[in-house]
Amino acid sequence: MEELLNSTASRIALTASGFFFMAGLLTGVWKYICMRRHPRAETPHYVNTAHRAALMYAFSAQLLAVFAAISAFSNLINIIAIIPPLLFLALQLPTMYSLAYPLTVITVCGTHQTKPRIILSSISWLYRRLAVFRCYSWGSYCVYLLE
Repeated sequence: MEELLNSTASRIALTASGFFFMAGLLTGVWKYICMRRHPRAETPHYVNTAHRAALMYAFSAQLLAVFAAISAFSNLINIIAIIPPLLFLALQLPTMYSLAYPLTVITVCGTHQTKPRIILSSISWLYRRLAVFRCYSWGSYCVYLLE
């Protein structure tokens, strides 16, 4: 575990993994709302694709963090090697999956009776874990986030 937190490249990849997982949670909420709205519990294809892609990108970023941690190259080379794939993945979610189809085919899933306490608690839980990870790995002292 210490090897993952010692190199800057692996910390960048782990932070990106947390953001991808947060995007997976948010698109999961979107998917849940669409399923509740549809009579056969179906969702549009772009919602399914965005949700799955965000979760797979989180795993991919974790693999990149491990590869950067065990790499024999210098930290600068690892940072240069980590940034392009993470940037590519980060730009795919809002452009290809989430925005392209809803702008061409106006499909609004609408609002329905959801369980906002469960949704908000899971998202806030992940946000707090990301904040703790950021404070621990990047050396910031964020005691107020832990209260």
